[in-house]
Amino acid sequence: MLNIQREEKDIILKEEQEKAVVELLSGKDVLAILPTGFGKSLIYTIFALASTDLRSAKMSVLVISTAFYTFLAQTFDVLRKSTA
Repeated sequence: MLNIQREEKDIILKEEQEKAVVELLSGKDVLAILPTGFGKSLIYTIFALASTDLRSAKMSVLVISTAFYTFLAQTFDVLRKSTA
């Protein structure tokens, strides 16, 4: 289990988040397809923070793709319909 602490509080990762972070930090390529609200931002935040301490580590590239626009559009459609 990945041990992460922030301000004396443990950060509990979901299994998929932990797996992605561990693989990224080991220099592997990762494709994580996760639903909206799952915590993808935590994955790349932890990776970025940890990477600053790994200057001698293998170069890694992290690409994030999100359907946030689609999520917002669907939310607005629901709100419009509920107020009509």
